[in-house]
Amino acid sequence: MTLLDGMRCDGAAILICTHDLLRAQSLCDRVGIMRKGRMERILDREALDQADLEGVYLETMVQT
Repeated sequence: MTLLDGMRCDGAAILICTHDLLRAQSLCDRVGIMRKGRMERILDREALDQADLEGVYLETMVQT
């Protein structure tokens, strides 16, 4: 178990800023996707388990 896993199990809120979508999907209970400084999407654990996160990210980035 990593330090972050331990903190998460203890109920700590952890903010991670990353471009590594697979890591975010495996570590996080919720993932937010920002575009031009604005939060465009927030996915919870259930949505993350069902989503192709890379596809969701790319779809969000091409929105006008």
